[in-house]
Amino acid sequence: MLFKSLHSNSISATMLTPLAVILLWSRYFVVDIAHFTVLDNPSMPLWDVLILPYFGYSSFTAALASLILVILTGVLINTMAVRYGLIRRQSLIVLLVYALLTSAFLSVQKLSPVWFFVFFFVAGLNRVFGAVGKRKPAV
Repeated sequence: MLFKSLHSNSISATMLTPLAVILLWSRYFVVDIAHFTVLDNPSMPLWDVLILPYFGYSSFTAALASLILVILTGVLINTMAVRYGLIRRQSLIVLLVYALLTSAFLSVQKLSPVWFFVFFFVAGLNRVFGAVGKRKPAV
């Protein structure tokens, strides 16, 4: 019944899906993450200069930034799934499944360069898939 209600293009499914994503990520806002991963100290030269001062020092802003990146990436994946016929009708179930997979581990939810890579990678895939049927006119 839950799948049937979320796998539709109704206003209730549109409102419940982002709420479910936020609820899946709510423990990241409440629990201080103590898991240390390789991504805790990325060896990226511009990370400490550009991203970390704005999003990384406060745990709330880091959680909010990573949540926004997950929602934007999920919307892009959902758009690709609907546009290219991976699902028959328009729904936000792909966004919900993506958020469920990314909320499985607290160490994955940390703000890291991987979230920016995934967002731009999915946006690039969307652009590449959109260019398949188009031809560039000869100059």
